Amino acid sequence: MKHLGNILIQKYIDGELAEKESQVIESHLADCASCRRKVDEQRALSEKVKQSLEKSVPADVEIPPFGIKKEMVSKDRAIHIAIISSLSAACAIALLFLIISFFNSRTKPIEPFYDYYTIEEYDANKPFSEQELALYEIKSQIQEQL
Repeated sequence: MKHLGNILIQKYIDGELAEKESQVIESHLADCASCRRKVDEQRALSEKVKQSLEKSVPADVEIPPFGIKKEMVSKDRAIHIAIISSLSAACAIALLFLIISFFNSRTKPIEPFYDYYTIEEYDANKPFSEQELALYEIKSQIQEQL
């Protein structure tokens, strides 16, 4: 294991780490004299800060202990996870609507629409295939109406 950083040491001193993390650090401290020395120095510094605060603050004011309660850390994590999950779901829904609206807004090409009429007078006794017909495009009429 690498040497412990100052932030991790301070969390260990303040009791802000989970039990498993604390056990890992304690086993590392059992083997590493350098990190033990750093922890002792940081503990001494924390005590000096606490003592200087006690001297500068009137006696009737209570100084709270250093550190964060583990119950608060787990509640904060749960709140952060809930917020991040909600925001992620909202972003996914917004992205879905954006994609759907993009594909729906693309104009589809209007295919020509043809109609026919007979050039001669329509003869009901003649087969349709034998009658003379003319095709005309009504695409432009539809586009003008749109």
